[in-house]
Amino acid sequence: MEGAFIEIGSEVKTDFIKGLVKLNENNHIIINGNCETSHPGIFAAGDVTNTPFKQIVVAAGEKIPKDVAQMLTRLEIYPVEIGMTLQGVYEDGNIFKPDVLDIDIDEFMIRMQQASGNAFNLAIEVAWVCRQTVKSLLTKAHTNAFTIAMEKGIINKETIKHLISKAHFSMSSLASKTKDGFDEDLKKKVT
Repeated sequence: MEGAFIEIGSEVKTDFIKGLVKLNENNHIIINGNCETSHPGIFAAGDVTNTPFKQIVVAAGEKIPKDVAQMLTRLEIYPVEIGMTLQGVYEDGNIFKPDVLDIDIDEFMIRMQQASGNAFNLAIEVAWVCRQTVKSLLTKAHTNAFTIAMEKGIINKETIKHLISKAHFSMSSLASKTKDGFDEDLKKKVT
């Protein structure tokens, strides 16, 4: 023997479509060669159908290991890419047609990013504390506390330099508006 494929279970979940399409004795959806079911306009594919072979060696998009590729070649099994055009989706008694299912992925991602940003901004606005907001909330609280301390002239190690600069600016501005606002010592410091 050169290889074996082992299957460890294949219980299908087709209860949602019973009565709408024909099922075989194993509850697999019966399809023809075009993946058409007994109900016009409803198509099925994959392990839930009555197709005889349900094994895949490598999932779509994954690299095939060299030893598996050699074994498949000896068995005269070659990679095949199969395409499918979605004609509709059935869920909870509703059929969704392609025009409803056509999603612009780029636009969807932009909207998701906007929604995420809006949710974050709302969380900051209402002071919702969680792992994602705690740093921003602490920064906002610090900034607000500093602003209030500056407005009220509260002196501490963080405001003292700013308050002295503010006082110096106010004094210089007022002195420049008067004829003799600067004495000789102050004129030397300013110029």
